[in-house]
Amino acid sequence: MSAYEGLIAVLVLGLSIVMGLEIVRPYRKRGGIRWPNILLGAISHVIEKLVLPVGLGAIAMHWPYGLLHALTLPAAGAVVAGVLLLDAVKYGQHVLFHKVYFFWRFHRVHHSDHAIDASTALRMHPGQALVGMGVSLSAVLALGLPMLSVLIFALLHEIVLLFTHANLGISRNIDRMLRCVVVSPRMHWIHHSSEAPREHDHNYGICFPFWDWLFGTYIAESRAGEDGFAFGVDGQPVRVERLGDLLWLPVSWRQPMVSNRSGPTDGRDRSARGAEGGPNGPDRR
Repeated sequence: MSAYEGLIAVLVLGLSIVMGLEIVRPYRKRGGIRWPNILLGAISHVIEKLVLPVGLGAIAMHWPYGLLHALTLPAAGAVVAGVLLLDAVKYGQHVLFHKVYFFWRFHRVHHSDHAIDASTALRMHPGQALVGMGVSLSAVLALGLPMLSVLIFALLHEIVLLFTHANLGISRNIDRMLRCVVVSPRMHWIHHSSEAPREHDHNYGICFPFWDWLFGTYIAESRAGEDGFAFGVDGQPVRVERLGDLLWLPVSWRQPMVSNRSGPTDGRDRSARGAEGGPNGPDRR
């Protein structure tokens, strides 16, 4: 089995297991399988998370330049450092998608989901996938990442991504223990809260929580309580559930944006934008 086939198998198997667990022990009651999310993932998520890592791994095998090559670390140390560095890069990419209005227009497709479950992990616009491809390629070239680091991170990313979006009824105590090592479901659910900017602009971590701790973007609890917050984008006019609407969303809805009261805008008055709402809409404190 090739690396690509292995990653595909992990994604399909992981999605099947998590969706089965969601039926047995759900956090919130949901309907059936949400095929538009899965189909959107087939278009874009597979490209960035499965096809790309295999190609990057091949590049990494024959690329003798970059930070880790210059440091001449032991092989095991270089692999571990490579996984952590890739996670840090993806944390930075995630922040970028929230802070830069052009990128947010694509990333909000993911955040527009009002019912978080395993299929939400696949709800990614192809435009976001293309940007992610460029970021990942740049990271491999600049950091000189070992091929094994790229493949391990791709596998870890898939597992954690499905887990953190899963609609699973995990106890609060277990969740708190998990987030000492990896991003936990409840930690990431806060990031999907419609409360902005206090919650929506925090907990950006992809696999590990360390970067949120380090850069001050971690919050432990939602202001609405452990179970009281709503998912989605503040100011979103309607639920977006059809595949065609998901693909068209970046250009069909001119949502204003104010990021932490400073940042990219669409040219209108700040107070007017805050009143209309957005990923960082009216401050409700």
